[in-house]
Amino acid sequence: QKRKRIAKFYNEKIINKKIDKIIYSKNAVYHQYVILTKNRSALVKLLNKNDIQSGIHYPVSINKLKCFKNNFKSQTYPNAEKIASECLSLPIDPNLNLKDLNKICSVLNIF
Repeated sequence: QKRKRIAKFYNEKIINKKIDKIIYSKNAVYHQYVILTKNRSALVKLLNKNDIQSGIHYPVSINKLKCFKNNFKSQTYPNAEKIASECLSLPIDPNLNLKDLNKICSVLNIF
């Protein structure tokens, strides 16, 4: 429930045209809260500068992984490749407090 409240907060408070929010299913438990941005490295630098952790959980689309190279041959998957290059996971720890969340959203909104 705490993660759901944090996700709701992010959904309402992150207002930046350079950041796309992923639409989760109604019953999502928000193990991760992932956003997309075209300039991920710059955003990671800004977050780090402000002592905000982030993560890149899926940096390579499945069709680009060496172990599946033969399965996909030269096929492309534009959506998977876009997500792999633009995704960034935000803090979603249930122990985050309102001050933490406001700081995260403020930094994201100035990006």
